[in-house]
Amino acid sequence: MGWGGVYSSDVLALTMKDGPSIARDGFITGKKGVGLVKTTRAISFILLGMSFMLQGCILLAVGAGAAAGVGAVAYLKGELQTTYAASLDRTWEASLDALKDLNYRVISSEKGGTEGNIEAKLVGGDEVKISLSIPGPGTTLVKIRVGVFGDESVSRTINSKIASNLGVQSS
Repeated sequence: MGWGGVYSSDVLALTMKDGPSIARDGFITGKKGVGLVKTTRAISFILLGMSFMLQGCILLAVGAGAAAGVGAVAYLKGELQTTYAASLDRTWEASLDALKDLNYRVISSEKGGTEGNIEAKLVGGDEVKISLSIPGPGTTLVKIRVGVFGDESVSRTINSKIASNLGVQSS
């Protein structure tokens, strides 16, 4: 086996007789090298895709909470989401009472037949947005966001108070 080099203004390539060659751009070419390039690229795309999927934090608690009236709790991308086994009206009142108990001032509240939104603010603190909707019969989905980027600790405090007002244990 010998090595041969070819140089032109466009390509510098080192060629191994009857094997792959390495061009100046770093790609391996030739019959034996094509699979390696494709495999390397495939692994790179898989790793890149996984990094996007794993961004953010998901915390799911399902199971025992469902029996206690809380179906699922998830903190994702700055928003705490909880499903309660309670009507929209009961959960709406529990949410307003929770904000009042925690000394938040309700800025706006609007409720329709299947959803509602509450905005509140703590003096000197971030704005809190609570969205309520009905995902299915006899359940209410509550989404809590504190500030622009979210605050998991404060969200969980508000959520615990809502759960307490509904008479259930939060996860």
